[in-house]
Amino acid sequence: MSRQRGDWMRLSCGDLVSPKDDPRHVGRVEAIRTGYTVTVRWQDSGWISEVPLSDLTRIKRDPSAR
Repeated sequence: MSRQRGDWMRLSCGDLVSPKDDPRHVGRVEAIRTGYTVTVRWQDSGWISEVPLSDLTRIKRDPSAR
């Protein structure tokens, strides 16, 4: 998947996300790397993962993240 200048990022740091294929797991976006890879800290385990942006869906916006 190629990223172009001006592509819209649908996530921000602090957003709650889940994998598209398994919505039972919830994590918080810690960092967005190069517009393609997202660092997520999973709430149930505390583990940190590097996940492709296209594999995640946003659950809700956390207003205290800003």
